[in-house]
Amino acid sequence: MYPGYRRRAVLDMAIDWEDIKREMIRYLRDLIRIDTSAGRDGETRAAHYLRAVLEANNLPAEVREPVPGKGSLICRRPGRVPDQSLLLLSHLDAAPVDNPAEWQYPPFSGAYQAGEIWGRGAVDCKGLAVVWLMLVLLIQRQRIPIKRGLVYAATADEESGGRWGVEWLLEHTGDLLGCPYALNEGGGFSFHHRKGEIYTCQYGEKGSLVLDCRIQSHNSVHPFSGAEKVRIKPENAKLIQPVLDALGRINNIPPGLISWLPYGGKAALLKGFSGLPFDYATLMYNTLKLEILPPPDGQGSVLRVHLSAVPGESLAELKEKVFQQGLILPGQVSDVRTVSAAEANSSPLDTSLYPFIRRAIEQKGSSGGVLLPFVTPGVTDSRHLRARGIICYGFFPTPPETDIRLIHKANERISAEALVFALGRLYEVVIPFLTADDF
Repeated sequence: MYPGYRRRAVLDMAIDWEDIKREMIRYLRDLIRIDTSAGRDGETRAAHYLRAVLEANNLPAEVREPVPGKGSLICRRPGRVPDQSLLLLSHLDAAPVDNPAEWQYPPFSGAYQAGEIWGRGAVDCKGLAVVWLMLVLLIQRQRIPIKRGLVYAATADEESGGRWGVEWLLEHTGDLLGCPYALNEGGGFSFHHRKGEIYTCQYGEKGSLVLDCRIQSHNSVHPFSGAEKVRIKPENAKLIQPVLDALGRINNIPPGLISWLPYGGKAALLKGFSGLPFDYATLMYNTLKLEILPPPDGQGSVLRVHLSAVPGESLAELKEKVFQQGLILPGQVSDVRTVSAAEANSSPLDTSLYPFIRRAIEQKGSSGGVLLPFVTPGVTDSRHLRARGIICYGFFPTPPETDIRLIHKANERISAEALVFALGRLYEVVIPFLTADDF
């Protein structure tokens, strides 16, 4: 049994969770041993590994490889209703390992110690790839008659922007067509609160704009030295209203009362949550951060400007505000150059899929929790899906003990119990959604 598990009707079919756990451990260890870190070409080998597992279970699958080494796995289970499939998305590439000597166990060993699987990609995102794999296998083994179709995709190149993964699949194949809904990484981590465990569901991603400017000042101390992150209140907070509504519900504040709180008071409701991997201001505000870089040519320093915008805010308008309102004064910088830019994205919550996620979390009893929709400061492949009109939620539910701060860092790992926990919760989301009568 996974931690906090309580049997309900959807799970009444006989499932030996200990056997499932052993199987998932084997798959994840095997995937970690395939080095798919960014800049390498292991994704195709990882995709063929998953294909072999699926085909051994009588599930046809294909590997799409637009360039050598950048292979993505696609497995389709048709439903009774065309063009209403659910996409289960993960990625096979992993962040690079900067210093293997910092690891307690070699980063591509897939070591299994004290109930935990160690290695690069254990959480981001091979763990989710294995959870989706196991869920597809269970649907096959239990012969569950699904009405909506199902597409399982474990893709390449996410850590490098998705050009040869999700973005390429959307532009050059029909593999992801007919999927109005998707579940992906980006949310699902949980933390403790006085009302119980809070589970996050990512429905949006902040926009990001990075600029490099030449500093004009010739003083020994630059006007930007020691600058900290600056909060900028959004002009249009409509698209992050779901976060505020959920915070009011969690804190027992009536909707009519929370609407009267100033924006800062609403946002500060996040302050009391222990376990958030980033500060509350990052979630609720546009932000400006300044960084002094050494001159590339010895001719004056470079000011790097980091702007982030919540969904509904324009990066161009935010940039204009920063330069016009004196946060960066005219004449202080020149030669402004865009390093990178990505607009914010989001999916609505008044959809057919979201209630199934909330129902799976906010059950009655000791194993229940509260669902908190939120917006992440980082980006995932979900942005490519949302740009095509696909409703996408980031939801990889893990217990509070799972340390997601180790993502992209040394000693990344996940417990076997967390894998089974995620499978159990996602089973309770996906199976009812795929078998529901109403669309």
